[in-house]
Amino acid sequence: ATLDELRGQITEQTARRRRTELQRREAELQMQRHKKSLARQVRASYIIGQRGQTKLALNQDHSQQLSRVMTYYDYLNRARARRIDKILDQVQALETLSARLRQETAELDLTRTRHEGTLTALEARRTEREDMVKALRERISGEEGELQQLQPDERQLTRLMRELRKTLADVPAEIGGKPFAKQRGKLPWPLKGRLLAR
Repeated sequence: ATLDELRGQITEQTARRRRTELQRREAELQMQRHKKSLARQVRASYIIGQRGQTKLALNQDHSQQLSRVMTYYDYLNRARARRIDKILDQVQALETLSARLRQETAELDLTRTRHEGTLTALEARRTEREDMVKALRERISGEEGELQQLQPDERQLTRLMRELRKTLADVPAEIGGKPFAKQRGKLPWPLKGRLLAR
């Protein structure tokens, strides 16, 4: 994947992780509210039980009132059971959101690692290219130096060739009507003297 694609993935995964984190916090807050509500119900039930239920149970004359109180207790117990169910649901939701958050964090870490690996590879390639460019510059610089050294030699050779042409201008191409190459061994010696080496 390209750097831009990896950056896009990181942005998207970070946003998704942030949303999940917010959902998890909201679920925790809801669970805290449910716990507080349940605690209030339990406390109220305890207080009512301490004061009223015992008196009503001992006083058989108020059977209608006892029936009403027992109905209230039933409502309270059902409400308490619903609160407990809601708390259990919130616990389950929290576990699910926490698991999703862990997974999204792992995916984000993996994408960041890939991004860093790609950056490292690109940096290594950039360094390699810079080294190659430096080597090429040094080579070009060396060849320019060689060229500058060869230019005087070229001028000297050109001058020598001109002088040779001038010197050989009056030598005939054919001697005795025959080409120079066919005169081998038949020409006179250019100098008088003793032959020292072949």
